Amino acid sequence: MLKHWNMLLIILTYSLVIFGTFLTRSGVLSSVHASPRALSGRRFFAFIGLTLVTSIALLLRRWPELRGETEMKSMLSRRPSSC
Repeated sequence: MLKHWNMLLIILTYSLVIFGTFLTRSGVLSSVHASPRALSGRRFFAFIGLTLVTSIALLLRRWPELRGETEMKSMLSRRPSSC
């Protein structure tokens, strides 16, 4: 179960970092590093969408293989069910 969450959080973190880069570099948010006339904004935004969709598709394809060795009895207990 935690492997699924870890992979989802990794994908979300990567996507948000790239989206933050897009916001800064495209000039939506003013920054020292913002390009005044960046023409690659649409391509960069498409890249973000493509990587997000591809990552989610790969995760869903491998979803059954990420199943943990033990199952958790309770969300509040750290003891696996095999004990």
